[in-house]
Amino acid sequence: MKRLYHLLLMFLGISGVLLLGSCVDEESPIDAIPLLGNSNTYVLNQVDGSAVSGTVKFEEARGGYTKITIELSGTPDGAAHPTHIHFNSVAEGGGIAITL
Repeated sequence: MKRLYHLLLMFLGISGVLLLGSCVDEESPIDAIPLLGNSNTYVLNQVDGSAVSGTVKFEEARGGYTKITIELSGTPDGAAHPTHIHFNSVAEGGGIAITL
């Protein structure tokens, strides 16, 4: 019985070490996918006197993924700026293609 107890403790100890040793820092999934070097950057102009402008950069990544980086200026502190992409330009109208 004592031997079984020791084997059980040893199994639990090894299992704990393996579980703790397998923990890694998570990173964004797109950061783990290599970029292919193709990119396009577009200027984001202010709309309706908002004073918010900036750029958006689309970078092609392996596996059909796209990394999108948005940089804004003129944003008030603490303000939220939900982002989406329309099927057409804002002037032409059109539904939302992607919400970011």
